[in-house]
Amino acid sequence: MTYMQFLLVFIVAPWLILLFLTARDRRRGRQVPPCLRNLPVWAAIALLCLVALVYTTPWDNYGVATEVWSYPPERLVGITFGWVPLEEYMFFVLETLLVGQWLFFLAGRLPCPPPLPAKGATRALLALIAATWVASVAVLVLGWRPGTYSAILLVWFLPPLMLQVAVGGPAIVRHWRLVLLALVPASLWLGSTDALAIGSGIWAISEEQTVGILFGPLPFEEGLFFTVTAMLIVGGLVAVQAEESLQRLPRWGRRLLGR
Repeated sequence: MTYMQFLLVFIVAPWLILLFLTARDRRRGRQVPPCLRNLPVWAAIALLCLVALVYTTPWDNYGVATEVWSYPPERLVGITFGWVPLEEYMFFVLETLLVGQWLFFLAGRLPCPPPLPAKGATRALLALIAATWVASVAVLVLGWRPGTYSAILLVWFLPPLMLQVAVGGPAIVRHWRLVLLALVPASLWLGSTDALAIGSGIWAISEEQTVGILFGPLPFEEGLFFTVTAMLIVGGLVAVQAEESLQRLPRWGRRLLGR
């Protein structure tokens, strides 16, 4: 199986199934609840796709350039931008499309929950993320080679996660059930298919730059990657769409959205 075939089978196909099911829900009158409707669903997902592509590109190029992960040329179409093959850029967009569509498919099946106290939980989560980020920076500075993948992952992706929690913490806490129902299956699906790809030789992870903890063929770091990126997608969309976030916008921002 090539990388492109992998994308079609494990990312595009389930995304198309979710699109069909969501369209059927809409025809039957089942929609995303009012508390998550700041933007049209397609607009929110498209916006996050753009952010994911732009933000991930430098990190991915660094990882390939330093051989933290690599791709056999015979599994690729042969188009490369920088150090990264075309399929990898496609993956980050398609992952966002799939996880985002899954989130809104679930959202149409849950009522608007009541607001919950979020200040204490938000502060505790921010402190935990910040401490993890500092530890990851220390790993890079000290040059512990087996921790390279985990460290570059957390150093790069934890700052936007902190921003997400700081801005959208009340919304994420309020919709915690939706967040978990979306996050856990998405992370498991992406991690399982990633294990299949590694086992099939579609891409490879450096043994020298990982800690050596494996779940079958899946390195710990890959599981961590999909958990963090899925959280960024799920939490980001909830934060963007939640009515709490709308209330924090200045008046001109609300007018721009027609609110």
